[in-house]
This record gives sequence, structure tokens and C-alpha cells, in this order.
Amino acid sequence: MSDVLLPLLPTLVLAAYLFYVIFCESAKQSNSNGKNPVAPVTDKAKPAEEMTSTTVRKSKPNVAVAPAKIAQKPVELVIKTEEKPATVERVTQDMGMPDYYRNPKTDELAPVPNNYRFAKRWIKKALVEEGLLGKIYRNNEMTPSNSKKVKKALEALAKLPQYRG
Repeated sequence: MSDVLLPLLPTLVLAAYLFYVIFCESAKQSNSNGKNPVAPVTDKAKPAEEMTSTTVRKSKPNVAVAPAKIAQKPVELVIKTEEKPATVERVTQDMGMPDYYRNPKTDELAPVPNNYRFAKRWIKKALVEEGLLGKIYRNNEMTPSNSKKVKKALEALAKLPQYRG
């Protein structure tokens, strides 16, 4: 059954679109010509708020306003820098631990992981290369004692200047 209907699907979509364009669009155009059989006739008075807003709109004159002439004075920007603004590096050095680790080989920045499982692979390799860990631990090898080792190693890696972000 689907073998028969599947090839006909684009034709059905096209037919539905043509039906919409021919009948619905022509109905909209005929209604916009002044023939609006659906428009309700109401004898109710408008509330005071609506009347004032419509009267204000109607009472405004349609006057074209000429654009104002703008004085052409050169604008000089004066930036005084007496004190260096706080940069990310200065703030993180004050706190002791950076927000990002920087890969010295590729200059990629990676956020400091809260958990060893979420650390990027190059951070784990850097821990081993720097001698802070004996090996890269798998997720199922993370015991409480290994977790303490990893936390100390991550803090030691943050103190190394080449890995500061």
C-alpha cells in the first residue's frame, strides 16, 4: 500500500498548495475590494479610553517634518587609562587557581574540571606527562583514594605557569 502512495505524495502536496493559492487567496482579494460580508455591525458605544486614543490619532495633522541640520564637529574620543583593567589572568592569579587550563601545544583553553571524568583528554595526558599522576585513570578505576590523588594533581597542574589560561 505504501509503495503506491509514496510516489504520489509530492503530487498531493502540490495539489493542496494550488488549492490554497487559488481558492483562499482569491477569497482574500475579493474581501479586500470592499465586499466584507463577515464584518460585524455593532451599535455599541466604544469605551472612553478607545475613543480618546482614536480621536488623538485622527486629530494629528499629516505634516512632513524636515530633518534637522546636524552640526558637523569632529568628535574626539579621549580614553584615559591610569590603571590597568583587571584581566582574567590577573584575577585568577589572585585567587590561586585559574578558571581555564591552556594547552601549551595548541593554545586551546579548557575550563577547570570539577570532576576528573569531565576533564579533557589533553589535561589527563598533561597530568601524566608532568609526573603528577602515574597513569590516566578510567572512570571505573576512580576510587576515593584515586580521587584524592587526582584532585591534588589538578591543583598542582593549575600552579604550573605553562598551563595557566
